Amino acid sequence: MAKPKVVAILHTSEFHAEIPRVQNRNYSYTNTLGNIRTNPLERQQAIEKYSTIKLTELSEKERAEQLEVMTLEDWSDSIGWNSLPKPVRNEFESGKEIKNPELEKYDAVLMIWLRYRLESVTNEFLCEKLNLDRIIGEPIKLESCPCCGYRTIEERGNYDICKVCWWEDDGQDNQHSEKIMGGPNYGISLVIGRYNYLIYGLYDPKRTDLMELKAEQNEFEKGRIFEIIDNEYLIEKGTDWKWKITLPNTV
Repeated sequence: MAKPKVVAILHTSEFHAEIPRVQNRNYSYTNTLGNIRTNPLERQQAIEKYSTIKLTELSEKERAEQLEVMTLEDWSDSIGWNSLPKPVRNEFESGKEIKNPELEKYDAVLMIWLRYRLESVTNEFLCEKLNLDRIIGEPIKLESCPCCGYRTIEERGNYDICKVCWWEDDGQDNQHSEKIMGGPNYGISLVIGRYNYLIYGLYDPKRTDLMELKAEQNEFEKGRIFEIIDNEYLIEKGTDWKWKITLPNTV
């Protein structure tokens, strides 16, 4: 499947248009299907069902923004792309402006994006949203975010933005965790980002605007575990990495 390289900015509904981070960067949910539990579903069926629900909840603005981003990305290897009508594919492959994003012909394009976004979410998350007891099949395993530890990163060092803590992965990890790399994370080192996430829920506590947009805790699997011990050390469980907490005045 194609791996979009454009970084996301998300707004008020669950899956928001993926806009470059030159402005700023998923999630509050409602129980869509009531309290009736249903029989187990195959994972792809569950993804299809929830993608269809989310498609109906996208605003015209969100449709427009996401379609615009998709004109900048390569989706040609994605499942379902070659089944789109050729004129529709040509619009995106040639990077044309999408002038009427509300048209039904773009629903299939947005469904490809929505299915893609759900490939890595947990079965627990889908069960909760669809009121299922069980889902058959497993999610795609992504790389763990070096800041919060959740599996949200498609490829390390590729500037993916974590949907849980909003750290932008520039490749930094334990070896140089105290170094301030600058650039995408606005002068915050990885160790301070980890500390901030554990205390405030985001790598940068000043970005309170992102708090309601962050992914739910059960949405992604946790691949790495960071903990504060005795209010003195920050550790990564299962490794010998340890940092004595020394906070700058700005935290």
